[in-house]
Amino acid sequence: MTYHSQSAVAFGQLMNNLTRSATIGASVPELLDIVKDHFEANIVLLSIADETNNITLHANSAFGPVRFDGDAATFHRSSVIRALIDQYHCVEVTDSRNAKEQNDCKLWILRDRKLARYSNEETALGGVIASHLSSALSLATRLRHTAMDNALFAGAMDRMNIGFILADTTGRLLRMTDHARHILDARDGLHLHFRKLHATNAADDRSLQSLIRATAEGEVSEHEGGLALTGRSGLKTLGVMVRTVDPALCPEGQRLVAIYLRDRESALELDSDTVRRLFDLTPAEAAVTRQLAAGLSLEETAIELEISRNTARAHLRSIFSKNGISRQTELVRMVLNSAAAIGGTAHHAA
Repeated sequence: MTYHSQSAVAFGQLMNNLTRSATIGASVPELLDIVKDHFEANIVLLSIADETNNITLHANSAFGPVRFDGDAATFHRSSVIRALIDQYHCVEVTDSRNAKEQNDCKLWILRDRKLARYSNEETALGGVIASHLSSALSLATRLRHTAMDNALFAGAMDRMNIGFILADTTGRLLRMTDHARHILDARDGLHLHFRKLHATNAADDRSLQSLIRATAEGEVSEHEGGLALTGRSGLKTLGVMVRTVDPALCPEGQRLVAIYLRDRESALELDSDTVRRLFDLTPAEAAVTRQLAAGLSLEETAIELEISRNTARAHLRSIFSKNGISRQTELVRMVLNSAAAIGGTAHHAA
């Protein structure tokens, strides 16, 4: 297949348009509209076979929604397809790269018989488009899955008050979660300077930079992957763990590190309904449990909830009885090790 320069430019624009539209979330009918306009077609149909050879059928948006439940071979011989081919000029092509691929595509491009028949060049282009659509849709699916995984991971880390930072060997920030951004914005033990991580305390910073470099190079560090940074209070309140990122996941030639942050001054704000359901508690008992899990004493809990100390003790005895425990430390451990910790929201100390 050969193109003169104008055709080559149009071909490149078409491929770029399909790929860009697929990766930013365009629907399959919207992608088929692009193909329809390029070929001045009336109808564009696309069947995508899954690993069990059942197909999903799509049409351009002007044709409207279509549906087929069954295997690909049955559909390709169906009266629906035969009738359309009899009515229109048709290019019928298959993604021929690998007939066993999950996203194996078959494409029909149909236009009015008053127009010219499809040329050999257009037929060949249809085959290229079928393969390209298969690749573009596979890429779009992987990108959606990756975005979903990233969002779920970041959300879980934030709810557990763990900040996550992806950095290179120099400590230059590449990505971070919302809770990590909160910690850096506070500039209490750790901050960014020209997008590079630095500890506020000079001695801590030397240790941090050494730890990041050693971890990225796979060397043994005296800090063994973790250290505590000094905050404004003069106490080492910010915990930092540095881990190597699998080289297979890094861009070629790059070494990256995963940095996890936990501020001991931040407390987890547990959802009252979640605590109540998980541990079979009354609303009042759940309120007591949440305060104790946040680090308050029983006396402080009574003051916070505006109840008497005896009432707080009665709630605590009931909580113990319902969950087979006998000490306040067991209660705190039980709650913080439960799914309640994942379902909470971050609460940052002032």
